[in-house]
Amino acid sequence: MTILHLRASNFYGGPERQLYHHARKMSLSHHRIIIGSFSEDGGKPDLLNVSEVGDVETCLIDVHSAYDLSSVGKLRSALKQHDIDLMCSHDYRSHLLGHIACRKVKTRHICFVRGATRDDLKVRFYQWLDNRMLKRADHVVTVSEQQKSRLVSSGYPSEKISVVHNAVSPEELEEIAVSDLREKFPIAPEAVVAVTAGRFSREKGQLFLIDAAIEAVRQNSRLYFVMFGDGPDWESANRK
Repeated sequence: MTILHLRASNFYGGPERQLYHHARKMSLSHHRIIIGSFSEDGGKPDLLNVSEVGDVETCLIDVHSAYDLSSVGKLRSALKQHDIDLMCSHDYRSHLLGHIACRKVKTRHICFVRGATRDDLKVRFYQWLDNRMLKRADHVVTVSEQQKSRLVSSGYPSEKISVVHNAVSPEELEEIAVSDLREKFPIAPEAVVAVTAGRFSREKGQLFLIDAAIEAVRQNSRLYFVMFGDGPDWESANRK
């Protein structure tokens, strides 16, 4: 079976790492795994650059912008060219384009739903459209029972939804260099250090965590919080 994982992303974050390592692991199976994404302004996404270095087969859909009307036709051509049996889409843009592209070919379509961001009006509109389109997919995969329950309560058939939890390979953790935060930051040896990593955006609740951390540090001077991440709320977090 030939499987295309399609992700419209211009950076290499958590979901992109999952796709890359999944493809590396699946290279030992009898399935052919391809990671696909879209080019914009002539640039190749980091996901494809990393994948190619790791000897993962890639597919670049060359478009002028996120609103390029030729995207569907080019994606459909790629499905035919690579003889794709199953396409797994991993974001609202890929869900929509993938659904339309698969309508006239033999390729089956699975949508992976990780969670929603609400960055701006444009993103909220795409999510509104995505919620209505998901019901037409052959199957939907979520990363938690809570997400599945939310979809079911919105009218999605339970039998068309599977839950696959996020996972980390222990072997990959062994390859990461260890960093001593007490040396990197001015933290006393006797201090208690709390660490969190995640996207600084509203749905993650990072700003609420900062408020709680400030109050906790006021009550216990031995307590330190270190937060790693980036995102639209980064400047708001810094102002706190």
